[in-house]
Amino acid sequence: MRTPRTVETAPYLLPGMRNVLKRIKVCAYPRKKSLEAKRNERATPMESLSKEKFLILFGQQLMKIRKEKKLSYRELAQPCNVDYSDISKIEKGQIKIQLPTIYELSMGLNVHPKDLFDFHL
Repeated sequence: MRTPRTVETAPYLLPGMRNVLKRIKVCAYPRKKSLEAKRNERATPMESLSKEKFLILFGQQLMKIRKEKKLSYRELAQPCNVDYSDISKIEKGQIKIQLPTIYELSMGLNVHPKDLFDFHL
């Protein structure tokens, strides 16, 4: 195990900096990792997936299905009771949506709601 670098043994510090760091009692070696950082290292793929990334993946899946059905934003918005500008924002991952909206989108696309979540994390 390496010995921690103290102010006296840190080779990269200028002599004047050693005196300053001694006065404020600073150690020249890096801090230990926080518990959160340790948890993130061993996190499962689902835990490490951010909310923003999930929204983007959902939006990409929605866009893929909409384009396969050859629907514009406005054509999809009419049966869904969702504003066409909101559909654009959903596809870009800019807004969060609720379950009723997911249901409306799936009915407007004539697909099962689980198909909207059929993407790889």
